Amino acid sequence: MGGGMGGMGGGMGMGGGMGGMGMGGGMESLGSGMGNLSLSGSPDVAPSGPSSGSSISSGGFAYQNVWSTLLKDVMGGGLQVEYAFNRKPSPYGPLSIALSLRLTNNSPQTIFNICIADPPPEIISFPNVNTLPPKQVHEVSTYITFKSISSPVSFKFGHSQKVFNVQLPPNVGELMIPKAMTPEEFDVQQKKLSGMNETATKVNVTVSDVKKTLQQAAAAAVIKEDEGDYAFSGTSAVKNIPVLFSLKGDRLAVNCSDSITASVLSHLLKSRLEGSI
Repeated sequence: MGGGMGGMGGGMGMGGGMGGMGMGGGMESLGSGMGNLSLSGSPDVAPSGPSSGSSISSGGFAYQNVWSTLLKDVMGGGLQVEYAFNRKPSPYGPLSIALSLRLTNNSPQTIFNICIADPPPEIISFPNVNTLPPKQVHEVSTYITFKSISSPVSFKFGHSQKVFNVQLPPNVGELMIPKAMTPEEFDVQQKKLSGMNETATKVNVTVSDVKKTLQQAAAAAVIKEDEGDYAFSGTSAVKNIPVLFSLKGDRLAVNCSDSITASVLSHLLKSRLEGSI
């Protein structure tokens, strides 16, 4: 799923420069390739619900890409854009999050010059897709440095006909970098992040595979996986601080010095374990 995936249709061309920050570190605007498009009156587009996609193996665990719609074809002039956090390493640093974008032309005409227009500094864009024939699908990669776990990243997605304002919401479970450590080191770190830095809740576990459910929910390293006793460790890609979580019996605990991160992650993990999302 990651960077460099070719188009599924034969008539697609890849061109243009690297949006945002180039591979050499320079800044280059993709907006220059969009002709005389006007940004005024661009419709605001919110993403729709997720759907499962293909899997990526990591450490024996097959992570299942979850696709959500960023731009619907009825709003995008026939262009539909879906995104998925793919958990691939980013060449732009550990706090930069890799995403796959799936571009689909649902119109009867070829769509030209698909790009992120004038990408903000936190987005490393993909090279312009020069052409996307009707009914064809093409996948590209982009990299985002998230500044918040609660506020979406806003940017402009466009093609030769129009530019669209889109918002990509953060997913606290995906905004983590796995952090390997021994169970003993985990216990020490958890004690340091106890008290006011711990968010604990009781869960009614209904899923059959607890370890897989937690791995799918959050990009954290598995530290312990004894029967009924699980521990995971990571680093927040937003705050660059340790994030630990554990499940022992029916007690779910998230240990993090940032209370918002702990609260949002606890809610996500509880919902997954109880099968409500």
